[in-house]
Amino acid sequence: MTAADPVADVGALAEPVERVGRGWTSALSLANGAIWVGWYGPLQILLASQAEDFAPGTGMSKETMLAWVTGAGAVVSLVANPLFGALSDRTTARWGRRTPW
Repeated sequence: MTAADPVADVGALAEPVERVGRGWTSALSLANGAIWVGWYGPLQILLASQAEDFAPGTGMSKETMLAWVTGAGAVVSLVANPLFGALSDRTTARWGRRTPW
């Protein structure tokens, strides 16, 4: 392997040596919480109204329809998030490890 080969650069795969501070972790947690509230608050209202529109044709109540939709989404995320996270962690490029794709 040559030095220009991204796989040959072992430094990109090394574990981080510097710890992040509590302030950075707190700010990241607050930002993440704000994003979740901003995204999933309206989503729950919109999903409920859409379930009400789709439920009459399926023979299910709007609550049952909403339960199936949110449950299916949770099951898909239980499988997809760890799978794509592991693939992303093992992807390397000249910019370093954990390159998003």
